[in-house]
Amino acid sequence: MTSVAGKKFFSHAHRTGVVLHNPAAALGSPQPRGFQGATLTLGEQRVIYRRWSSRRDGHRTGQSPQTRAI
Repeated sequence: MTSVAGKKFFSHAHRTGVVLHNPAAALGSPQPRGFQGATLTLGEQRVIYRRWSSRRDGHRTGQSPQTRAI
C-alpha cells in the first residue's frame, strides 16, 4: 500500500468508525516541550548552591526549624 493510499484508507476508516484512531494522521505538539524560562549563569548557580548547602544556620540541609523532629 502506498503512502497516499494508506492515508486515504485510514482517513476513510476513521471517518466511518471502522478504526478509532487514524495512524496516518500527523502528530503535533501544541507547544514546545521543556523548560523555556530564563536560567542562571554557572557562577550564580554556584553561589546559590553554596548558600543552600551551608550549615551556618544550625539546621540540617533541607530542613526548616518547623519540620525538625522534636
